[in-house]
Amino acid sequence: MKPFPFKPIRYRQYRNTFLQNVIVSFEFTPSTKKEDILKDLFHDYVQSFFGIDTKGGDISKEMCNISKKDMSQIFLFSNGKASILLSGKQYETFSDTAIPQIFKLRSFFTKVMEIYSLKNVSIRKINVWDFKNSDKKEVDVDEVKDLVFSPGLLMDLSTENLEKQEMEIPNFSKCSYSQNDEQIDIRTALLPPTSKDDFSHLILDTLGVVNPGEGIKVEEMADVLMDLNSYLFYSYHWSVSDYVLNVMNEENKK
Repeated sequence: MKPFPFKPIRYRQYRNTFLQNVIVSFEFTPSTKKEDILKDLFHDYVQSFFGIDTKGGDISKEMCNISKKDMSQIFLFSNGKASILLSGKQYETFSDTAIPQIFKLRSFFTKVMEIYSLKNVSIRKINVWDFKNSDKKEVDVDEVKDLVFSPGLLMDLSTENLEKQEMEIPNFSKCSYSQNDEQIDIRTALLPPTSKDDFSHLILDTLGVVNPGEGIKVEEMADVLMDLNSYLFYSYHWSVSDYVLNVMNEENKK
């Protein structure tokens, strides 16, 4: 696996983004608490942090989700994994949007499940560019990739070997990089238009994972994720073209 090709840059917040979703995930060894005790504590946790009364509902140990009415935030809980799904429309910065929710989840791990160590943590960010097809003719794959992606990313995507199941996704490409305990996978695809619209959708799907052999202390998970998010910020700027960065800094593009 290749080393990180991107370099640290100064953080900046843009007027416009193409970000659609951010998913923060945590893997851990399932709690050994009895299921009835977990359910009672889970109800109290949801009531305390979300103001939602779930005591009349059935909470499954295998899978449960909590969401805001506008679906801008979704918490997913399963046996051995928890995830926070954030909408790109409401996303400002990782520290402003994600970290407050991560603190809530930290309380869930320690106070509800009595979990103090995680196997790994990850951040996934999905960006989408829409291209209108003219005269019912689909956009040129190479043309839109050259417009959106950097020469460095395009070169690495062209040399990466794909697994059989990945090759079945339309115009799918992938490259992976690692540094110490961190790994970043950059995946791209061009999805054809559907019957509902005349747009092709160019996807940049970036996944960052921290997977140390000794695990991650729950009390330190926010700091670990902040560092990982910095790497994703660097990787995004390395992945996209100057044209995209200029559009992101223009006014009235949303």
